[in-house]
Amino acid sequence: MRILAAQIHIPAIDTREKQRAHVDSVIDRLGEQIRAQPVDLIVLPELATMEYSKENFQRIDEFAEPLEGEFYARFAAFCREHRVAVCYGTPRREGDRTYISQVVIDRHGDYLTHYDKMHTAEYGDSHEFKYFTRGDQLSVFEIDGVRAGIIICYDMRFPELSRRLCRELNVDVILHPVAFSKDLSFHSWRQFVTTRALENQVYFLSVNRSGPSFGQSMLCPPWIDDTVPPTVLGDEEAFQVVTIDREVIADVRARLPFRKDVLADYDSLAVRGA
Repeated sequence: MRILAAQIHIPAIDTREKQRAHVDSVIDRLGEQIRAQPVDLIVLPELATMEYSKENFQRIDEFAEPLEGEFYARFAAFCREHRVAVCYGTPRREGDRTYISQVVIDRHGDYLTHYDKMHTAEYGDSHEFKYFTRGDQLSVFEIDGVRAGIIICYDMRFPELSRRLCRELNVDVILHPVAFSKDLSFHSWRQFVTTRALENQVYFLSVNRSGPSFGQSMLCPPWIDDTVPPTVLGDEEAFQVVTIDREVIADVRARLPFRKDVLADYDSLAVRGA
């Protein structure tokens, strides 16, 4: 499966009209990219339909919409026209609750799944906890025989979540849309990406928005060494194609049998010296 990781520019957005114009612009730019280089799936960053700021979160009702709202319809039409699947980030409203969600639409414009961020961050430049409800379900989908799981930004700091997606639900790639600003947590981001990819032996695609305060998306294969490094983007808008190769995954797992050596139960082990 070929995935386009879209590190897009998101301008200042303070009205619904500017938000609509932004989404239309993103769709136009994506169309240009895939006409030049066809792919199977496009992954957009966390909250890709809005500016990430405390000020906008305070007005979240203006920027959020139901699952199958206006922007869903626009992305679905794009998927049908270009025969490509899309995983896009948006504030999703359900009743009186709002979630940080990734919505997946298949190449026919049909709903596949959505994921609601489980861990809402409240430190540094993050101000999510007061404005968004935590999700409570995992999300996995399949395209052309490749299985993908979704986590969002802060979720990566909790290894149990990635471990379950990889060991129980057998995903080949973890999609990790983010809105990582260059605050106190930014510099530990890459270490988490490589750790999650290598410990689970899967592809891990961490896709940020662009800009001087964001950028540096990291796309990691299931193993890295001096000849196979991860791909790290710059700060500017960028579109990077990654091929998810299940033969590469199988070869890595055969040569480095970490997964076979995992014990069935660590909780019941006795503790010596405690």
